[in-house]
Amino acid sequence: MLPAPVRKYLLTSVASAPEVLEALVEGISATDSVWDVRPYADRFTLREVVAHLADWEPIHKERIERILNEDEPTLPDMDEGQMAIDNDYAHQDPINCLKRYREGRKVVADLLKSLSPEQCERAGIRPPNLGRLDLDQFATFIFAHDGYHLQQAAEYRKG
Repeated sequence: MLPAPVRKYLLTSVASAPEVLEALVEGISATDSVWDVRPYADRFTLREVVAHLADWEPIHKERIERILNEDEPTLPDMDEGQMAIDNDYAHQDPINCLKRYREGRKVVADLLKSLSPEQCERAGIRPPNLGRLDLDQFATFIFAHDGYHLQQAAEYRKG
């Protein structure tokens, strides 16, 4: 279990990630070409990053709820590339996706903040590469995932 001050910092960071992303893209119109620049063949464009983050919020919520209600449920791995194709990330409205991300994250952050210390010790299994994650570790994973994509957004913004 995380010490209370560490958990507070972690959950504040998880809750504020959409705000940080919005600050990074502030002033970019929905039709600006920066949304569709792909500097690396194996990474999302900025438009796709925002759609990807928005799409993960209901998945995070569902996984947290499963961990709370089931004994160490197996949480299926997701094919992010296939999600991007299935949900047409390349043509998503980034402004709408930012809104979905902000709204979805509020739900997830509020749920994480409501957990008791005992609930934070509940875990799920994330094969193939993450293994057993308790809810504090799951929140840390969300934070790390955000950080990866926020760094990407900052890099794309610089051009």
